[in-house]
Amino acid sequence: MLTFKLSQMKTSLSQLLSGRFILLLILLQVAIWYLLILDVHEDWQQSQRKLTRIWKSWQNIQQQDALLQTMQNEQWPWLSMTSINSRNQLITGWRIEGVASLTEWQPVLESLQERFALSVIGIKWQRRQDAQWVGVVDVDIEPPAPNREWQNWLPSRFQKSVFHEEDWHLSSTMKVQDRCSALVQYRQRHYWLTEGSWIPDASVSVSKVAVDYVILVAKDGKQYRLERQTRRSLDDDYQQQEVAH
Repeated sequence: MLTFKLSQMKTSLSQLLSGRFILLLILLQVAIWYLLILDVHEDWQQSQRKLTRIWKSWQNIQQQDALLQTMQNEQWPWLSMTSINSRNQLITGWRIEGVASLTEWQPVLESLQERFALSVIGIKWQRRQDAQWVGVVDVDIEPPAPNREWQNWLPSRFQKSVFHEEDWHLSSTMKVQDRCSALVQYRQRHYWLTEGSWIPDASVSVSKVAVDYVILVAKDGKQYRLERQTRRSLDDDYQQQEVAH
C-alpha cells in the first residue's frame, strides 16, 4: 500500500515538473518571438523614417528648383542668371554673371547662398579701369541642407575699407602728351601708377591721375584723393581727403 502511494506521488511530481517545463519552454519561445517581432518593428520604423527623410528631401529639391525656374533679378538689373546644366528636368548647373562693384557683388552672393544650396565649379573675375568687376560664377545646384557654410567667392577677402593717411605719399607726377603717371609710396614700397592701375597690397585701384593729385578707389567703392605737397602746406607731408560720391 505504501509502495503504491509513493508511486502515485512520483507520478504526480513528474507530471507537475513536466507541465512546468513545458510552460517554461512556451514562455521562452514567446519571449524569443517577441524580441524578433520587436526587432522587425524597429527595422520597419527606421525604414519609414528613412523614406520620410527621402521624400522630404525630394520635396525640398523640387521647391528649390521651382524657385530657380522663376528666379527674377529685378533687384539686381546688372546681374544675369542662366541655367547651364539640367538633369531629369531639374536645374543642376547655374551661371551668375554681371558687372558691378564689390560692394554690389557681396550682398548678391550672400543672398544666393542663403536661399540656395550652391557649390562653385568655376569663377572668373576681371577688374575694369572704372573699379567695376566683371564676374562669371558657375555653380552646381545641390540638395538643400541646413547649416550650410558660407563661401567667399569674391576676388579677395572683402573688408570694409580702412584708409590710413600715414601709409601713403604722392612723391611726384609726370605727364607725357595727354597721359599722366604718378610715383606713389605705399608704406615701404613705391609704385608708378596710371589710370586703371591696381595695388594688391592695399586693395585699391587708380581711378584718375592728374598733375597734382591721384584718386584711389577701394574695394568697397569709396574714393580717396592723394595730393602733392605744396608750399602752402609744407608742415604736412601729404594731404588726403575722401571724395564724396
